[in-house]
Amino acid sequence: MKRQGQMTVEELKERLKNNDPPFLLDIRAEEDYEQGTIEQAVHSEKEEVVDLIREGKLPKDKDILVFCYNGQTSKQIVMVLILQGYSAYSLEKGIEGWRKYNNND
Repeated sequence: MKRQGQMTVEELKERLKNNDPPFLLDIRAEEDYEQGTIEQAVHSEKEEVVDLIREGKLPKDKDILVFCYNGQTSKQIVMVLILQGYSAYSLEKGIEGWRKYNNND
């Protein structure tokens, strides 16, 4: 069950499998993004997200999944996006949760 503003790794895996991917936004530092991310993720450091909103570079017609290291910072960004009218979710447990889940497959 999806909690308001959050998506689990399992839910994301299912959406990717069913060709219903959300817009993936990686807000970690550039050097961490370059060392590996979720396939098809777009990078924008957290300080730049307001610019993306202002410039209309985020989709209004699709869910946006924001992720960081462990899910804390992404929750803050998601609240900003929701207040701006976006359908946005934070990846529960962040990239660390994604990596742990995928290492167990």
